Amino acid sequence: MGNRLKKALNREGVTAYRLWKDLGIHQSQLSKFFHGKVNISLEMLEQIADYLDYDLVLIKRARPRKGGIKNGDYLQAKKRILGKVLSKR
Repeated sequence: MGNRLKKALNREGVTAYRLWKDLGIHQSQLSKFFHGKVNISLEMLEQIADYLDYDLVLIKRARPRKGGIKNGDYLQAKKRILGKVLSKR
């Protein structure tokens, strides 16, 4: 996520220094986020997005992340469902 924010800052011509100065984000926290050592809150991410004139969009994943259907199971379930649909035709 930190890499995506770095790329957005570069595209918009905004330095990390300007970001933490204007938004009051602690410099060390922003640096740790860029290096993947900490996460930032959704609220702070919204502030950064607003500052850069970006919208945050939540997109549902195709498959569950944890504890759900595993990749192989997902493919098997898909084949079973397709088989049932095709056999009804």
